Amino acid sequence: MFDPQTVQSPADLPKDGPVVAEIQGHLRVAARRRLLYSFHWLREVALRNIEGELGLNVDADGDVFLQLSANGRCRRQVSLDERGWMRLQIFNRGSRELDLGVQVSVTAQVATPLPEEHDALVAAILGVHEAHWLKPLKSVEDLAGFQALDPWVRQKIEIFFGPMQSEADIARFLEGLRALVVLRDSINRQAAAAVGKKYEAEISYRCQSATQETALVDCSFDFTREGLRAFRAAWEGNFSWVLAADVRHIEVRPAALTSNLRSRSVVELHLPFLDRKEWAKRVESLANMEVASDGNGRLLVYHVEASKRLASKNSYQSVLVLAGGLSVGRAHSTSSFTLSYSDQRTLRCSQASRILAPALRAYGFDDRAVDFLAGLSAGRHGEVDVSLDLTVPGSLVSAWLEAPGERDLQYFPVYSKVSVTVQRALRLWLPLSYFSGIASYDTLETAFPLVVYQASRPFAGARKFELTYDAMSQQRMAVFFRMAAQRLPKELARVEELLIEAGKRGTAAFYAPRHARNILTSVQRRPKLIHSLVAADAHFVNALVKLGCQGHQLREKAAKDPARAVKLLSRF
Repeated sequence: MFDPQTVQSPADLPKDGPVVAEIQGHLRVAARRRLLYSFHWLREVALRNIEGELGLNVDADGDVFLQLSANGRCRRQVSLDERGWMRLQIFNRGSRELDLGVQVSVTAQVATPLPEEHDALVAAILGVHEAHWLKPLKSVEDLAGFQALDPWVRQKIEIFFGPMQSEADIARFLEGLRALVVLRDSINRQAAAAVGKKYEAEISYRCQSATQETALVDCSFDFTREGLRAFRAAWEGNFSWVLAADVRHIEVRPAALTSNLRSRSVVELHLPFLDRKEWAKRVESLANMEVASDGNGRLLVYHVEASKRLASKNSYQSVLVLAGGLSVGRAHSTSSFTLSYSDQRTLRCSQASRILAPALRAYGFDDRAVDFLAGLSAGRHGEVDVSLDLTVPGSLVSAWLEAPGERDLQYFPVYSKVSVTVQRALRLWLPLSYFSGIASYDTLETAFPLVVYQASRPFAGARKFELTYDAMSQQRMAVFFRMAAQRLPKELARVEELLIEAGKRGTAAFYAPRHARNILTSVQRRPKLIHSLVAADAHFVNALVKLGCQGHQLREKAAKDPARAVKLLSRF
């Protein structure tokens, strides 16, 4: 029997082939990421004068250390490599049998608090893009110390903090600077958590995608004291030494868990839009901010007051989306920010693939993804946490500035396509949200209208201002039900099979495809809920048509007064 504790030379390895052992393994791997920010901040510094940064790259002057813990059934294999070193490979036992629960804990190395150090993030907030200009600030204790600074640095400080003419002004300046460092430290802490979430998702995907031929870990060890010590730790699943591995004794090859252990992580950082009144009190405003991650690896800085949080986010995001297209602020990257939507839910393993199949297909996944999900959960009990993230480059959204106005010839061709796209999305997401709890199918009077709605076809538009079904029109609703009748049996078959697999045969009987005509008739006789769903189509489509028309108007106004256009945009 192979004993790693007794191995001292190649002669201690079996001569009849590699050592293979299957285990319920626990792997621990360390990683280190250099933290960078993509910095976004717009502010109205004076009447019709908006300044700011879009996509400024800021080095956080620190690293994020990640500790990864992975559990699952693995296959360990020991052999000799081409150099005669001992090679340890750990493989996934098989995609259907692997059960890796990846947990990532993160700590961040942050800059030294004031007054010893001021880093690039503080510099970016102050509008000073060269952090080394801030180093002399640590010697500022009074007015004389301030006056000894470089004139350019003094100018930048006074732009942000106001005139420095007395010792009281210096005290106010130092207090404000401390507040910025507190904000910086809060940002760095949240950034570490954001990087950890992104790293966890990345590693989870690699592990779940791994096959029996894909190594999770692949390392070679020389038969030296250092190499053997690392090998014995690795045999027990401990790879925490990997960042400090000495290449004279250890070789770490690319593998699912050991690729890109040292790399950079870029985190989007968004400070809130400050209007002219808020800019006048900018130091106080920034001192009363909190930082949160939106779940997609972005950091958003908010006003502390709960009542202002949503308004702050909406106002700022609307400005940011189109500001680049209106040539406001200093754009350092054309697509350095993203717009994202996240959906998270807990599903039973046996139901996950059928519930998620429509969403996966809608966003370009083929049947292999559905089959993979079905195979992964086959024969398993309990629940699985599912997260679906949709992300697009922010630069794409500026296309709304090119949208047609009401009098344009392209109004109907463009907005009819917008309407169909919105209706398809609603037919996907409304049922997915409502039926995420499978018990919702038990309440037939509310479930039937939603199933019929899901089976219906989007309305392609009839004329310029008729882009959706009209719930009050008997003629249009007759078309709606006729189109739904064509797809309803197939949708009922999917629901019936889902309910049978969940052990709800009694409820499943109501959704048998042979009942399609009766279900359709019952919904027509009680049209209140189906009318509400059709009205929701119209509401969302009309809102986006309005956005497009306003974007068209903004583009025209921006040619003469872009700052004014962005100010109007923040009030959408």
